[in-house]
Amino acid sequence: MPYSRLVIRVYRRDRQQHLGLGSYREMLTDAWAGRHIVAQLARRDLLLRSESSMLGLAWSLAQPLLWLVLFSYLHRSRVFSTAGLSVPYPVFAFVGLIHWHLFAGIIIGGGRSLVAAKSLIAKVHFPREALVLAAAIDAVVNWLFALPLMAALMWWQGVAASPQLWMLPLVLIPLLALALGLALIAAVAALPMGDVSQALPLLLTPLMFISAVVFPNASSESWQRIDALNPMVPWLAAIRHALYGGPAPEAGLLLAHAAGACAILLLAWRLFFLVMPRVAEHA
Repeated sequence: MPYSRLVIRVYRRDRQQHLGLGSYREMLTDAWAGRHIVAQLARRDLLLRSESSMLGLAWSLAQPLLWLVLFSYLHRSRVFSTAGLSVPYPVFAFVGLIHWHLFAGIIIGGGRSLVAAKSLIAKVHFPREALVLAAAIDAVVNWLFALPLMAALMWWQGVAASPQLWMLPLVLIPLLALALGLALIAAVAALPMGDVSQALPLLLTPLMFISAVVFPNASSESWQRIDALNPMVPWLAAIRHALYGGPAPEAGLLLAHAAGACAILLLAWRLFFLVMPRVAEHA
């Protein structure tokens, strides 16, 4: 059966059975029962990466640091303008880079997690969400390793932490919910169509270059429309405001984005829960 028809059939069956809060309770029960599997999978991934690389987890900092060096050089060469920034450009860029890699890392890692464990999925019954969650934890660990470097860079550039620093966890919660929801969708799509997992970096990387991740918000209407395509842009504005007092985003707009992020996570998790048992049979 074609994959799209399988998804539609499961969705219609779900509507016909009128599954309500009880089904979400079942999803939560399965996720809680698989918490130890998530911990073991995340621990395995971290140990494998540490053993296979001479630099271990510190290697995860290489990519954002290389991008920082490149964009700082372009900035000094006046290839692009950063007029109006309230902080030195390296701080602005590095904050954007590490949080973009957190967001993109969860989606890309989650999208690849099921494809890399096809044989396990076909033979062993366990909550498959555990694989996506373990990939998300790996991206969060990379971000945690980058935080001391970000603090050192802010100190070196003379940028003081904002009094609103306490807001950072509140901003990160809906951001992680959005990334995890998109990762679950990517995982469902990538399992029968492996090319999806390979295409994810090609789809996400251009968004980093053409929107306000490493460049200030553009004033032209056309660039603002491009920024609107990147779901990270409002969250980066909120993160920068919390870290060093950058321009504050509109509270109402941010609340709307947070509600949308939670809705995406719930719908994606529901889709994953309903479709995955059937998809696993053909893995």
